[in-house]
Amino acid sequence: MRAEQSHLGAAWRAMALAALVALGAAADTITLKSGARTEPGSPVLLRDIAVLEGAHANELGDVEIVAAGNPQAANAVEVGIDQVRDAIKAARPNARFGALAFSGDRCTVRANRAATVTPEPQTPKASALSKASSIEWRTASDLRDSSVRSAVASRLVSFLKADATEVRLSFAAGDDKLLNLDANGHTLDIQPTGLGTQVPVMIRVFEGERIAAAGTVRVRVEQRRPIVAARESLKRGDTVTPDRVLQEIRWVAPGERYAASEQVVGMVVKNRIEPGQVFVEDDVEPAVVIRRGDICSIACLSGSIVLNIKARALANGREGDTIEFAPTANPRSKVRAKVIGAGQGVINAEPPADNVFGGDKDAAPVNEAPVASNDRPRATQSATVGTIQVQKVTERPDGSFIVEAKTPNGKRPTKKMRFLPLDD
Repeated sequence: MRAEQSHLGAAWRAMALAALVALGAAADTITLKSGARTEPGSPVLLRDIAVLEGAHANELGDVEIVAAGNPQAANAVEVGIDQVRDAIKAARPNARFGALAFSGDRCTVRANRAATVTPEPQTPKASALSKASSIEWRTASDLRDSSVRSAVASRLVSFLKADATEVRLSFAAGDDKLLNLDANGHTLDIQPTGLGTQVPVMIRVFEGERIAAAGTVRVRVEQRRPIVAARESLKRGDTVTPDRVLQEIRWVAPGERYAASEQVVGMVVKNRIEPGQVFVEDDVEPAVVIRRGDICSIACLSGSIVLNIKARALANGREGDTIEFAPTANPRSKVRAKVIGAGQGVINAEPPADNVFGGDKDAAPVNEAPVASNDRPRATQSATVGTIQVQKVTERPDGSFIVEAKTPNGKRPTKKMRFLPLDD
């Protein structure tokens, strides 16, 4: 009995050890980058185009994806995740694929423009890429026959609202039977059901009232359009300057919100950007120009009147943000102002009157007459400034303003505040 228990215990320990090994192996990942740059004439290695995590994944870092003598290595070349798998299989037949997790779709590899050294001619090596099947692209404008394939291309061009010369497609060989059908004499129902690098397309071919053929194909689709890409590696918080980006015309996957140059330059990076990676709108954000605790100048505008106060920012703010400030003269009170630059905010009084303090009618227009040259105080008519309903503004001989504002406090319905004029 003890011997049997001993065997069972050994078996459980072996199973537990195998489970631990499997869990450890599952941590190895190969994540394909969206873009990379290499030296002209150098081979493209797995570590150049992918982020490798785990011991086994790093052991595969030296696998050649594009050989040094391959003409593609000196120009832009696209490497898909399927090609990476095939390259690893060809170079390392004993690789433990069960211990690897692959992610990413494809990487665009470009030669580094800064390189000036011309390598010695080499005899092309048999790379794994040459053994792997490359993507065969066809421009939509070239597909003009009567096949279902051409009908799908036409439908996708319409779906993307693009020009047929600016869309290219690649079809899987396994879908040839359906795609090669003659569309003449048939009614076609073609419905793209998604958007991205691979677009699923549902197809039904009607012959009269009968469905002669049907199926869903996945079509690789790219659109030719101007893009902005990173010249160098950028980390979170870096400011994007003109010398750190390049503008090109590229074939890119549709559906992404690609950023224009004016949407990128001057902004800061939200997440790490690799060399050659194309910017999308979510990659950048405006720079913080006011930080919490900064003493800022707040201009309160009402008609022709400008009141200037100093206030402490209660939050970080980017240009265009509306944040809270606490006036230095009365830190307990709070005002909300729009950030217009470094250390500057503005409160603009716009009709109708603000109802926060109970106003239910438009304020009377501000007296826009020029300021009198004598020393007598002069009062304006009512107006609104931000969330404050101003009842009267009186100009004093020293150039300051006394603002009388309505408050929700029944015991103190009117509050008087003194402001200095905007500095010249």
